[in-house]
This record gives sequence, structure tokens and C-alpha cells, in this order.
Amino acid sequence: MFLDLAIAFSCAGVGLACGWVMNGLGWGVDLSDAADDLTLIEKSELDQVKAEYERLAAAADRLREYATTMAMDVDKHQSSVQAVSDVLTSETTFSADELGDAVNRLIEANESMQTKLQSAQARISEQADQLESAERRAQTDALTRVSNRGAFDEHLARRHILGPGRAGSLMLLDVDHFKKFNDEHGHRAGDEVLKVVANMLHARLKSYGIVARFGGEEFAAIIDGYTVEESKRIVESARAAIGQHIVEFEGKELAVTASIGLAELLEDESLEQWIERADAAMYHSKKHGRNCGHSMNGTIPELINLGSESALIPDIEEAPKAVVPQVKKTVKTKSTPSSAEPNRGAFSSLPTREGLNSAIGDLHERSKAIGLP
Repeated sequence: MFLDLAIAFSCAGVGLACGWVMNGLGWGVDLSDAADDLTLIEKSELDQVKAEYERLAAAADRLREYATTMAMDVDKHQSSVQAVSDVLTSETTFSADELGDAVNRLIEANESMQTKLQSAQARISEQADQLESAERRAQTDALTRVSNRGAFDEHLARRHILGPGRAGSLMLLDVDHFKKFNDEHGHRAGDEVLKVVANMLHARLKSYGIVARFGGEEFAAIIDGYTVEESKRIVESARAAIGQHIVEFEGKELAVTASIGLAELLEDESLEQWIERADAAMYHSKKHGRNCGHSMNGTIPELINLGSESALIPDIEEAPKAVVPQVKKTVKTKSTPSSAEPNRGAFSSLPTREGLNSAIGDLHERSKAIGLP
């Protein structure tokens, strides 16, 4: 009975996981229609999204095939077990040989099911790895390798729920005169500037919260759990470091500066209003000479001026890595009974109900992490 329940549960879970992925892919959005008036960069990003959907669709098709195959295997196994059960529960008198034959048939059926279950579990693990890889791609900006806007918006929304005093401080940063890098040195130079700025922000701010490309030449960061006064030193240090760094590109030395705006969440302030105040502080910096930062005191921007304190945080040269979603991986290739588990005898090498449940739950969480229902 335990084995049949575990098999049925695993098949149902794989079917549901397949459904989640396919439902997410079936949003009805025709990506080709959105490509009419896009720039070359935007079209490239759209092509990446379409390619990602195709990879996920292939993974969903494989999961659906696994679910169908497992359902057929379960039906066959249940038929075999039922046949043996009917013989054993009948009123017919058995000889020792007949009884031994029935038991052997039951053992063979279970061994066959064990092999198929372990194979299915290995396939589930493989698909989970592919979903994890898709998560990283879906939440990472392809050029700068920091979080993208979607991942940042999700994190910002979670911080906003915490409310004033706990949400932290929102920083927006804009690279000064970015257009000139593209116009005077080419778009590849502009790309290099963005990568260097992202790298420096990631190195200095990653231990405080999330760093993301907000759009174009703008970046954003959340200083989790810090007040605006504490955050001033942190973000101004990063901004000053960017201004002191020379970007080397094809034998040229490019001087880069940035303007920032900082705002902490106010009482009864919406998420959009929070972003607007940080944005207003950033544009105040750009209007008043650039290469500086302002923080919002309510609705009034104030210059961030820390003097020599801006050098307190060292510049760590470390390239940002792809975003790794915070989902604990629980898929196992083999279930090993612990001292707290009952001895299941001949079934001890079969995956447990908990193990299969964890595998399916993992797929569900990974589907949600890439924006699928």
C-alpha cells in the first residue's frame, strides 16, 4: 500500500509540475508582435526571452512524457499486485510452490517498479537542474551579470511589505553623460562602462542587499535593514569609488562618474511613491552638477557629503556571478533510511514519499521563481 501511494503521488506531482510550466508558457503573449518598434538591443533581449521560452517548453514536454510513462507503469504495477492479491485472498487452497510463485511475482513487480521509480527520480532531478539554470538566466541581466529589473522589483516588493524602519533604503544610480561613451567611442565602450560600474556596485553593496540593472544606464540597490543615515556612507562610498576608477577600453582611458538618489520608506508610502522619491533625489543630483548624491529628507533632497569617510569601504575586485534563486534543493538520487525511520525491509531502497514530495515541491518552487504560476 505504501509503495502504491508513493508511486501515485509522484506521478500526480510530476503531472502538476508539467501543468505549471505549460500554463506559464501559455500566457498567450505573441512575442513576435512586440518587436515592431524596438531598438537592436531590445530586439536582442526579446530574442533571448523567446529562446528561454523554447527551452522551458522543451523541459515541460519532457516532464509531460515522464508523467504519462509513470502513469502507465503505475497501472501495470497495480494490475500485477492486484492479480497476486486476488490469488492470495481467494478461498483456494495453495500448495507451497503456488504460494512461493505468487510471492516471487510480487517481488519481481516491486523490483521492476523500483527501477522505474529511480529512473524517474533521476529525470526529475535533471529537469530541476535545468529549471535552476533557467531561473538564473531569467533573473540576471545578460550584459552586466547583476540582477535584472524583474528580480529587483520582486525583492523591492518584499522589502516594502516590511514597512518603514525595516524595509531599508532604496538607491538609484545613473551613469553621467553615458551617451557620450556610445557616441565618441562606440557602443562596445558603453557596454564596458556598464559592466565596470555593475562590477563595482556589486563588489561594494552585495553584502548589504541586492544590486540590479534598473534600465539603460541606471542601476538600483536596496540596502536591507539600514536607515537612510547609515546607508548614506555605504552608497556614497560606492559612488565615489566609481568616480575614482578609470575604465580601460582598447587602449583608451575612460573617466566615469555617477549620480545617485537615496530614499528610505515613509509611513503609508506606496511602492511607486518610494521609487519616485529616490528617482527625484537622483535627478536632483544630475541637475546640480552630477558626480554627487542626494538623499531624501521626506520630500526634500539633501546633498550627501561625507568627506573622507567615503573611503571607509574597500573596493573589492570581484565580478558579479549569475543570480542564484534562494530555493533549497532537496532532490536526492537515492533515499537512505535514517535511524529515526522504520525499517522498510525489501522496500528500503525505494524513494520515500517525503523524498518524492520534496522533488515535486522543488520543481514547483523553481517554476514560481521564474515567474510561472
